[in-house]
Parts: sequence; C-alpha cells; structure tokens
Amino acid sequence: MSAKIDPPAGDACAGDACPARRRSAGPRPAGRTGLVTPLASVEELVLDGGLRVYFHCSPVWDGEDDLYDVRSLDDLPLLPHLKRIRGADDFWPPEFLEVLRKRGTATDG
Repeated sequence: MSAKIDPPAGDACAGDACPARRRSAGPRPAGRTGLVTPLASVEELVLDGGLRVYFHCSPVWDGEDDLYDVRSLDDLPLLPHLKRIRGADDFWPPEFLEVLRKRGTATDG
C-alpha cells in the first residue's frame, strides 16, 4: 500500500510529472541491512536539549519529559563512523556507556 499526495484541485501539475504525485511512502524494506543513508557519515552527536533542532522536531517540548531519552542502542550500527557523543555521560546508564566504550566511541568524561 502506498500513500499518494494529490495536488489541490485546479493545480497545473498533472499525472506522474507532478512531484507531489510521485511522492509515496511505498513499502518498507524488510530489514535495515544494505540501506544507504546519510547516517553512515555521522562522526559526532551532540546531545543538548537547548539546541534548536529539538524545537524544530517538537515545538511544544519543554525539556521536562523523556521524549528524547535514548532507550536502546539497537540502531547504533546505522552510525558506523560515530566517534564521539557529547552529553551522554550525565544521563545515560553505565551499560550504554560501556557499549560505546567497547565500540570505540568516546563520550564526555
């Protein structure tokens, strides 16, 4: 099943020539193996609730809940070149920090 976005009625854009019609959620891949993503180029993460990106992702976030808390490191393989995470030492459990240390990913501290 794929979701299509139709342009407003009377739009000059028609058929498959219209970018809005070409966008489609499409089927999701069965697994993450082999996906090429910009994540592979990430070398450093900065975890600071005061950064503007958090506001862009959730404009009503006040920083007082667990919305952006890391609950799992299961997707860490998607960041194969990650060398450093800033801001993890103060909030992450020791088990997470140990996983990062074994992987060669530095944290503050």
